Amino acid sequence: GGGMTVSNATFVNFKHACLCGCAHCGRGGSPVIGDGAFETRFEGMRFVNSSQRALFRHPNEAFFYDLDGSLTGSGIREDWLRGGFVKGSSMVGTSVLLPPSKCTATALSTEGTGGSICLGLTFRRMWYHIREPSEW
Repeated sequence: GGGMTVSNATFVNFKHACLCGCAHCGRGGSPVIGDGAFETRFEGMRFVNSSQRALFRHPNEAFFYDLDGSLTGSGIREDWLRGGFVKGSSMVGTSVLLPPSKCTATALSTEGTGGSICLGLTFRRMWYHIREPSEW
């Protein structure tokens, strides 16, 4: 499931991105293998005079799952997490790996790698480490 949920927060007069993924939170240094791609959920978000909602320093840094459409502006209220059929929208770092039929670059996140809003997708964190046969 999600690691953290941000509910009913209002951001006012942010010149730069209000939200930033954290590829290595709590480690006190640079990202290492296995860092990044953590989920944060959002609901009830308000942005006043704050046009840049998220900064992604690299495309796989984080994914922001929007429970009610208030982060992405999609207006989609999801019920997927409660056993329903409607998946919410997500804001993720722009990448060539995203399906163009489901994801579109957004003006709400233009700093860093830029952000994309994806509709109807489920993102999962995956990590692998390639080993040489001699290490097995």
